[in-house]
Amino acid sequence: MLANMKNVLKKIDIKPVISWVRVHLFKILMLLVVLLISNSYLNYLEEKNKLAELKYQDERKQEEKEYTSKRKDECYDIYERERKAYSNVLHTNYNESDDVCVVTYKATANTWKGIDCNDFTPDNNITSFKTRLYLLEQKSLCEAGEFTKEF
Repeated sequence: MLANMKNVLKKIDIKPVISWVRVHLFKILMLLVVLLISNSYLNYLEEKNKLAELKYQDERKQEEKEYTSKRKDECYDIYERERKAYSNVLHTNYNESDDVCVVTYKATANTWKGIDCNDFTPDNNITSFKTRLYLLEQKSLCEAGEFTKEF
């Protein structure tokens, strides 16, 4: 069988194959070079886009930090203004998620008069988390004898 293979190989003329490779070798090499350069360029563009996106995200985060800082300063200014105008101002808080400044005051005798603070306890029929949170906050303020104002 091995002898049979050798005879077959002897009969194959590889001169046309070699001739074809010589003629087209430059074209094949150029095609490979173009493919490599194209691939490198596409990788470069992808990395460039990723870096641009990261830079944009960093800029947005920085803008958000600056905005939050500005709003906290404004909130403190509101607190100072309210404290000068009213003697019952307790404290302030900037709620970043709602973008609102909340000033807490000590309630006067009439603020919660006739109101049972337990009326603010949410029952099981209330499924909204935000509503439940609001009611619990109002109950807490009622029990502490305080009220809030948003700016």
